[in-house]
Amino acid sequence: MLGCAAVALLVRLVDLQIVRARSARDAIALAESRVPASRGTLLDRFGEPLAWDRPVYEVRASAESFAGLPAKSGAVPDRKQLAQARDRLVADFAWALTRDRERFGSAMQQDSLRRTLRERVERAVEHAFAKGRTRVDVLVDRELDDSAAVAALRELDVRRAPRERGEQRPYRLYLTFAPRWEREYAAAEPLAAFVGRVQPGPLRLPGDDGKLAIVDDRFPVSGLERLMPLVPGESGRSLLRTDAFSRTYWTGDRREPEAPAELRTTLDPALQIRADAELGQAVESVRAHYGHPPEWGALVLVDARTGGVVAAASYVAGKDGRPDRNSAFTPAQRVFEPGSVVKPLHVAMVAERGQLDWSEPIDVHAGYLAGSDRASPGQRVPRREIRDDHPNTVLTPREVLIRSSNIGAVKLGLRLGAEGIEDYLSIYRFGQPTSIGYPGEQKGTRPAPIPSLPPSEQLAFAGPSVLFGYQIGVTPFQLARAFLTFVSGRPRELHVIDAAKQGDAFLPVAYASDGPSFLNASTRADVCAALVQVVEDDHGTARLVGRWLRELRAQRGTAGPVIAGKTGTSQYVGKTTRWDGSAFHGDIRTSTFAGFSPVDEPQFLVVCVLQKAGAGAFYGGLYAAPAAARLLVAALDRAAAAWRTTDHDRSVSGSVAVGPEPGGSGPSQRR
Repeated sequence: MLGCAAVALLVRLVDLQIVRARSARDAIALAESRVPASRGTLLDRFGEPLAWDRPVYEVRASAESFAGLPAKSGAVPDRKQLAQARDRLVADFAWALTRDRERFGSAMQQDSLRRTLRERVERAVEHAFAKGRTRVDVLVDRELDDSAAVAALRELDVRRAPRERGEQRPYRLYLTFAPRWEREYAAAEPLAAFVGRVQPGPLRLPGDDGKLAIVDDRFPVSGLERLMPLVPGESGRSLLRTDAFSRTYWTGDRREPEAPAELRTTLDPALQIRADAELGQAVESVRAHYGHPPEWGALVLVDARTGGVVAAASYVAGKDGRPDRNSAFTPAQRVFEPGSVVKPLHVAMVAERGQLDWSEPIDVHAGYLAGSDRASPGQRVPRREIRDDHPNTVLTPREVLIRSSNIGAVKLGLRLGAEGIEDYLSIYRFGQPTSIGYPGEQKGTRPAPIPSLPPSEQLAFAGPSVLFGYQIGVTPFQLARAFLTFVSGRPRELHVIDAAKQGDAFLPVAYASDGPSFLNASTRADVCAALVQVVEDDHGTARLVGRWLRELRAQRGTAGPVIAGKTGTSQYVGKTTRWDGSAFHGDIRTSTFAGFSPVDEPQFLVVCVLQKAGAGAFYGGLYAAPAAARLLVAALDRAAAAWRTTDHDRSVSGSVAVGPEPGGSGPSQRR
């Protein structure tokens, strides 16, 4: 007997020390844990985070030998034991998670937590019973980052103290802590539309082998979050060791995940909040007058010195008239005909080419037929009458801008000829997306090259139309770019990603260089003087803003601020969806204002757009201009009082290129 026992003991020792040890070593070599890489970080112009990843654990539990669950499918469960085990599991999880006082510090938060845990456990128990299992698998938490709660949960795991834990509970509990990232955002809701959001769901992108692979468990659905440089890089990994009690230990063999990108934007959160509020006030003024809100609106603020977008507010009417935050981002994704707001852009080119005298009289009597004064002898021009909203007689070129005469603008603009009008469309880049690289930005529209059109189109239709803002489709961003080009006297581009971090330093993002100068300072000064009077003159189309500015200057006892700007109102007959969700077919009007200040050396420029179906008289000076002016003054005040040095030196040696989705036009490749 003793001999047999000795042999059995020897066999057991060989099995444990050699056979199973080799198997355990093999298992250890294969136990690899993925360490996910985080998404990139978006920063505001001051380097403060707008969107960033927070490291958390996703905690899942397997409760084995769950009391009350039958081992065979179809058998009857012991409902009393099952209820006791279920309640105990909920209580255990709640006991541990409520150590996180930040998330579950109040009685209301704790009650909500217990309800959520109970629902999860009940679903998991039902699933286990349906499958004939005695193991219950349940999600405990997806975003745990509190060390006290983590420690408390680990105490529940049988691998920490298997004998004691196994005897005390009606199940054997095993917990897994999978590291993941939770996306966080700056608190202000007005930032949401521009910055965007991610939602749970796999993001698949082609790898080096061309095959799709999951690179993140979150899918970017909107905004700047869809920029490719924010996509997580290569994951890291850690090797794990498991002991005889199935307890897991780090081996110290670890490869860190690829470091995330850090992109600095040009956004100022305080001015973004202000822009959202001012656009909301403009919407309410429309609602107060018409009884219902506009269908959509946009308010864009640009740093005229750098071309950086400082703020961009978006409004799309929901069915109750309140903002629909899940709809299109209007500054980049709504195209409209700008109307009279573009008149100073081509009048400046006429002046630059020496084709006007600022004191000359322009006959703007009613009855003007487009192109009739430019046709060659014997040339037949189709009859198309150009009308002004308000009758005028004789105006100087400056008064043409102040009173926004369509007749005067067409007469002046046609002096450019077909080639000159084409230069106007090309220099201001109508029909081209901006370099902002906002995912989903609309391209805009424009006619075919003007010189390629028949003479009748050049003189009577497309040529005159583009001179007072028709047959041109722009987004609010694209209109802001056109005015940035005008105030600079050379083609300029907008941007919102200012710099990307490489190593310990931020390098400016590489964009297309500015184009050559096409307006001299003297020409710009002449046109700007007229645009000041658009606001200040009692006959100016933005005179409502002028009255407010005079009151403001009187209150402050200063000579400023002074704003130069131009209003625009366009209309067309078409179809749209109204604020209440109903279909509309009829007259649709767009109210626009573009302005800038200071006039001599603009620091900021602003564009406001509102579109309303069935609005009747819906003038830019009444609805768009006041909101734009208030935001412009707020920006000047804030910059004077609070802006740190944010005119980042873009001549720094070296640059980086970033951009939107594949095939986009702005800042893109993945790192």
